[in-house]
Amino acid sequence: MMTNLFSNSKIQAALFIFLFLLACLFFEYPSYISLQPQSMHNWRQADCASFARIYYENGMNFFEPKVYNVLAGEGNAVGEFPILYYFVACLYKLFGPHEFLFRGVNLLIFMMGLLSLFQIAKRLLKDLFFAYLIPFFIFSAPLIMFFANNFLCDITSLSFTLMGWNYLFKYREEQKTYQIWIFLLFFTIAALLKLNSVISTVAIAALYFIELNEWEIGNRIKFFNHKKQILVGFLLCFTTIFTWYKWAIYYNDKHTVTFLGTKVWPNWASWDTTDETFLNTINGFFKNAPVNYFLPTIVLLIVLVFFINRNKVLSDGFLYQSLILVIIGTLMFIFTFFYGIRDNIYYTINLYIFPVLILLNAGYIFKIKYPVAFNSKVFRVMMFAFLLANVIYAKSYNRTFYNRGPEHHRLNENYYHKDFRAFIDKAGIKKEDKVLSIGDKTPNASLYAIGRFGWSDYNNLQDDYAFNNAIKRGAKYLIVADPNLISTPLVERYTGNYVANFDNVFVYKLTNDCKSYRNKTVRLKTTNHIYVSYPQDNALELVVSNANDAKTFYMVDFGNGDIGIKTNGGKYVASNRDTDKKLFINSEWFGAWESFAKFEIDSNKFALKTKGGKFLNFNPNNMAIFEADTFNENSLIIE
Repeated sequence: MMTNLFSNSKIQAALFIFLFLLACLFFEYPSYISLQPQSMHNWRQADCASFARIYYENGMNFFEPKVYNVLAGEGNAVGEFPILYYFVACLYKLFGPHEFLFRGVNLLIFMMGLLSLFQIAKRLLKDLFFAYLIPFFIFSAPLIMFFANNFLCDITSLSFTLMGWNYLFKYREEQKTYQIWIFLLFFTIAALLKLNSVISTVAIAALYFIELNEWEIGNRIKFFNHKKQILVGFLLCFTTIFTWYKWAIYYNDKHTVTFLGTKVWPNWASWDTTDETFLNTINGFFKNAPVNYFLPTIVLLIVLVFFINRNKVLSDGFLYQSLILVIIGTLMFIFTFFYGIRDNIYYTINLYIFPVLILLNAGYIFKIKYPVAFNSKVFRVMMFAFLLANVIYAKSYNRTFYNRGPEHHRLNENYYHKDFRAFIDKAGIKKEDKVLSIGDKTPNASLYAIGRFGWSDYNNLQDDYAFNNAIKRGAKYLIVADPNLISTPLVERYTGNYVANFDNVFVYKLTNDCKSYRNKTVRLKTTNHIYVSYPQDNALELVVSNANDAKTFYMVDFGNGDIGIKTNGGKYVASNRDTDKKLFINSEWFGAWESFAKFEIDSNKFALKTKGGKFLNFNPNNMAIFEADTFNENSLIIE
């Protein structure tokens, strides 16, 4: 009864989906599925998320894709075919702009891709155990596991590639013409989403033309029986791909956009790199290897390549020659994008069709050469244990990725807070208001979190000309995520109109005549007219001065009633619990000890109080600043 139950293909598929969902739970996807773009390659994640959200917010014109960074124009930019982003935007229209919808769509498509791989393995190996096993070996690669529940469309592209291979093998078995159009449609969609997935399409086209010309290709049985339909299909496929990328290049050139890379970047090819860069890139590949796979699995895949080649006479001819052509295509891609892959490891996601074909070829040959071992329970237990080790390894990497893992940018964590976007709205920043986001080197990560068009540090905001040019182009607010940047000579000139802050994210209003906090000068003294000063701009020690010689301090508004007192050299005054310590000026950064509140003594007199509610007092005997419980003649007041 049980055997008959599991012979049903629908039950088998349902079991696969159940196992997939169990893996998702084990990888803790529910904890991450609602998060904004973050962790590894949050730069590119935010680009993708921006496309979908802007479609939703600014009109559903399919051929006007935009990102939040206005770049040289109004944010018009395009990379891959935006069908995924447009579909997600449609869901946003129905259910609201929730990140879990975007991540969930990618995850659902990925599940369909792995289910297709399950069906391929079942068809080739005629064995359910290994049909279940092989897809989860792909799922357990840390890179795949991380981006499956994410915003990049590379996983989506790989998934459509697997769907295409599934229908290709269905066509080989059933020879139905509609299957031609389906597998070519899936390959076309995959290539439109990510061009490097075209490796599979080119490989199959090459095999078609080899068969069409009746060239000798070994022990492969011919199966392209509908030659005219397939030829028309390939022509439509490659014409569609070429037309899209030609239009994408035109669109980006029209709007002076380069960052999405619709063209080959200079000096990325291996033959263009210097010897030093070549060696550094190779070293980077080795460093990235643990993200691609569990080290024993990498060794296994290398061993299997030699095993397949040594026993190629036992192979499925079509499957083996597909592997050879995919290897060639993979190597061509790696050598062409050699330097870029080192820092953009997600480029390799579509290359996972290579280990897919290795596992299928090896399984096919192993079953023929070693049937007893193939069917052995001991061997299957060993394979399952090995898969389990891969899954556990992948899970450990997921936690690393989301907890300040290697090689990724991370924004100020306040950007990820669930109330941050509501804060931006309450601060009075309208949807149409452009912003300058300082402290973010990526094009769109912070701007996506803010939900406004504008500029970031990616736009080389390094001088007054850049700031003023942005203001002329409509920048109305300055948002600073790193408190250290507020005191830099450039940024401080635009911080005169404080608006609000969300912990360590500060908002200032920009105008054509911005004045910095340096215009808010004060002097510090005690009630008995002892002036507190400093001998030089970068001094660290307090001095006593008379009214005529006392130097001014700058009063910095931190928001929420908090202020800072700063020297002309950029050092903050700090409170001090040690009454004998003369060091009273801290550093260019501010924290709790450098934050004060103004305490009104009378209508014209304000004392300084610490965050802990203590008065800031001056000890004239040793010239130290310390905290006192009560206001007295030695308490510092602002003049």
